Amino acid sequence: MGSMTLYQTWKVRAVDTRNNPYLNGLKPDISIFNPQNISDGAFIPMFVRTVLELKQRKSETSNLGNEDKGQLIDYIQILAQQQPLRRFFPISLMHLTFMSWSMIGITGNIQNIQLRSRKVFQYP
Repeated sequence: MGSMTLYQTWKVRAVDTRNNPYLNGLKPDISIFNPQNISDGAFIPMFVRTVLELKQRKSETSNLGNEDKGQLIDYIQILAQQQPLRRFFPISLMHLTFMSWSMIGITGNIQNIQLRSRKVFQYP
């Protein structure tokens, strides 16, 4: 049996796509691609590695809402249709403020989506 690498280094390019409805009309804030797949400036859902969505806090006590999380599920459904052989779709929703950074990661396939949330950074 051959060995399997659990962690790989990806040579990818992060692209600001918040004004580009390339994902079936949706516009993720940041999309990650292999550089060779976007060399002509076209963004094709079949070649997306992952997407990131950035949200501002609505108040000091607010958290990421169901609408924000639902937006990521919409992304996964489109990616699953465009990439039917792919099993997992890591996607991040980040809550950015001056003092903290929270993240929700979604990993799963179209039948089994798991939401995991954790606070990544909190300034004292």
